[in-house]
Amino acid sequence: MFASAPFLKVLFSMMLIGVLVAPVAARAAESNRFVSHEDTVSIVSKSDKVSGTMFRLGLLFRLSKGWHIYWKDAGDAGSPPQLSLTQPAHVTTGAFDWPAPDWLVTNGLGDYVVSGTALLPFTVFLPQAASAGGVNLNGLARWLVCSSVICVPQQARFRLRLSEGAASPSAEAGLFASAHDAKPKSSPFASTVTANGVLTVTGKGLDRSDLRTAHFFPNRPDAIVNAAPQRLDFQPAGFSLALKPLKWSPPDPLRGVLEITDAAGKGEALAIAPKLAAAGPAVSASTSAVVGTRCAAGRPAAQSDAVRVPRARHQGAERGAAGR
Repeated sequence: MFASAPFLKVLFSMMLIGVLVAPVAARAAESNRFVSHEDTVSIVSKSDKVSGTMFRLGLLFRLSKGWHIYWKDAGDAGSPPQLSLTQPAHVTTGAFDWPAPDWLVTNGLGDYVVSGTALLPFTVFLPQAASAGGVNLNGLARWLVCSSVICVPQQARFRLRLSEGAASPSAEAGLFASAHDAKPKSSPFASTVTANGVLTVTGKGLDRSDLRTAHFFPNRPDAIVNAAPQRLDFQPAGFSLALKPLKWSPPDPLRGVLEITDAAGKGEALAIAPKLAAAGPAVSASTSAVVGTRCAAGRPAAQSDAVRVPRARHQGAERGAAGR
């Protein structure tokens, strides 16, 4: 039985209206991918097009289970990822935005690492506004990916083309939103540090019933003994962490990230720059409630007898491959 002509006209009109009002899917804005057993790496764009001279990209790591890269302060071993854009000419970039790291202790070495899916956003500055032909971006990235047994230096060249026009969120825009949420926020709490390394943080909601763990990650690798536990002691208006200074000493600032975990297990990362305070007595074991050997997510810092490739051998062991 054939449908009548009026019915077909109505059906066609409904289909046409559906096409016109259907939401337009965001376009993918991703470079070629570097794929290995350890990870999958690419460059992604927050927007699907470029307008003007400034836009946001990100170096995206999809790390296999058991593998990690290094934070901006790698700690005692390793090095953070590096990226240089080689095209277009005279293009410049800002620094990576980093999530808070995890604390990894192996064979007496303290490292600061990032695992899972990690986006490192950065800002691109073009020498002039994008032309009607769009922007062709080429870049070279180098990074070190490690497990508990071995480290593998890697590198890849990435290519990404973005059209010129009014920018709208790309299919990867959600990754940038997640990275923004993971970026350490400015601390609302007051903080001080003594010359002998007692970091004190005070404010509402920081007493024994509210706080489970705390750990401080310095912005420079030689500031403190990275593998040393940070003893947590509760004060009437907050808490103290007993750091072990290495090459840091006043009046140099001791900036970094403070990760705290509340009683419910929710972690928060705060950027702090504690003021110098008068030296006080070292925190004693009798007054300490917790030894700070946990990362912000409440997981124990990894302790193992893993054999790590020494830093001096990383340069000669590089395994490179063009992105695929």
